[in-house]
Amino acid sequence: NVTSTWDTYTGSGVIISVVDDGLDHSHSDISPHYSSQFSYDWCDDDGDPSPSSRNGHGTAVAGVAAAVGDNALDVTGVAFNATIAGSTLIACWAGDSMEAEALSHENEDIDIYTNSWGPADDGQTLEAPGPLTLAAFENDAYSGRNGLGNLITWAAGNGLGSNDDSNYDGYANSRFTIAVTAINHNGEQSNY
Repeated sequence: NVTSTWDTYTGSGVIISVVDDGLDHSHSDISPHYSSQFSYDWCDDDGDPSPSSRNGHGTAVAGVAAAVGDNALDVTGVAFNATIAGSTLIACWAGDSMEAEALSHENEDIDIYTNSWGPADDGQTLEAPGPLTLAAFENDAYSGRNGLGNLITWAAGNGLGSNDDSNYDGYANSRFTIAVTAINHNGEQSNY
């Protein structure tokens, strides 16, 4: 009973920050709604989140979230009129402080931080965010967007092939994040 919203809710006015390994903002499905104002590369300490040639995950995640609709290219994003920003973090991964900075970057304006990274998805690793990242989560939830709060989504199903459990992932199971997984066209959980 949600299909009626597809014609009216397009993500217009929403800013999504993809915290990942980079964002190819020149991609034709991304560039029309890309915002350099809300983007940052934590690895190179500059405003350009372009990925290296071996990093394409963040661009794929951005496409699922907000690829331009009805342009006859690739896919249409869930919120195809949303503004998309890139936050390059996991291409270098420098610890708790940098994670906290990326997850609170421009939190007065960014609506959603989407994340598809975290502890090893091997079914054995139990790990939680550090104290600075936890403080950033709490600040986002209670103070972001002038008290409305920011939404922080986290991938929950990346370790399906290893019988991983998102409850082992202290990022995905935090009370300040929303764990997200997907099902395929057969109603089965996807491997991501």
